[in-house]
Amino acid sequence: MPDVRVDDLPMVELVDLRRIAVAEKISYGEAIDRYGWQTRFEQVADRLERDYPAELAEAALDEDGKGARFSFKGDVPAQAVKLARTLPAKVELKGGTGYSAAELERAMNTAHDSVARRKDVAHVQSAYDASTGVVVVEARRVELAADPDAPEEAQPAMRPATPANPRIKVRLILGNHPDVRPADRAMRGGGRMTYCTAGFTVKKIRGKAKGISTAGHCAVAKRLTYRLHKKDGGTRTTIVRKRRHQGASGDVSWYSRGRFKVARTFYYAWNKKRYADRRAGTPRKGTRICKFGVTSGASCTTVRASNATISTGGRTYRRMVTTNGGGVRPGDSGGPWYYGGTAYGITHGYFEGTKRSVFTPAVSLRKLGVDVYQR
Repeated sequence: MPDVRVDDLPMVELVDLRRIAVAEKISYGEAIDRYGWQTRFEQVADRLERDYPAELAEAALDEDGKGARFSFKGDVPAQAVKLARTLPAKVELKGGTGYSAAELERAMNTAHDSVARRKDVAHVQSAYDASTGVVVVEARRVELAADPDAPEEAQPAMRPATPANPRIKVRLILGNHPDVRPADRAMRGGGRMTYCTAGFTVKKIRGKAKGISTAGHCAVAKRLTYRLHKKDGGTRTTIVRKRRHQGASGDVSWYSRGRFKVARTFYYAWNKKRYADRRAGTPRKGTRICKFGVTSGASCTTVRASNATISTGGRTYRRMVTTNGGGVRPGDSGGPWYYGGTAYGITHGYFEGTKRSVFTPAVSLRKLGVDVYQR
């Protein structure tokens, strides 16, 4: 796609804003007015997270996209006030929450693990609401073949671990919430990668080697096949697994380039490609974001939770991002999440029976010693 800017917005973002307008049933102009500044917001949020890791509690966009908020454990830093003034929207700055995002993450993972290790639990998913300081742990019990008339005390009460910070509360929900199903169940003709979708191209942080990323659960075989889209000839090559990670930093892997040269572009829709100009940090709640998968194609949605923990299939994935939609389907795993030229994440899967999706932030690729190959 041409490197063109219109009214200071990159053409690649304008394309996504048109798709977002359709998804939210608003006019194209309204989508531009509401969300055209979110890349600038993300840059400010990343700066504050870097400079105040023990103080920043939340950085989020309002649901209507017309404003943003930043909150801090203690007083609002002067630098935050200065940076907020650079944003062309109403920004709420709040101090005195009594907790930071880092403390919320620790409390969430401690509470999550205390439930996930129980033998009578089949699936657990956890996230926190930084605006209220509440960690929500949702669990589904194993369907036991025991006597249904057995006394309640036969099964120990389920109580998540209590946070060290008393300002943080934990809420446990027991029920039949949807399980997370990795979207890698079918081999698709013309797919970007055997069983799955390829993510962003990557380059070693220390070294010159390059390759392609995907989800960690897609990397079941040492060798896979990578194929270009039809309009690029549909050419294929065999690629070799280099490293994968499934756990504390999400669900990611990377493979060699095979016999191909490596470009700094990615398919954002069928047969359409653009450059990766930036790799985002942690995606923020309320951020508009898009994805591509070889099964469901391209679609856009919003970030629901920017730091979730999920236990399913015998594994626990941390620092995952959940969305309110996206329509991920089997075969989409490993595909790119993006906005404009910004690389946001790698598809993990979806919540069965819902439109909600799950992905690993692209920054987690650094766990493998690589990063998004950028222009």
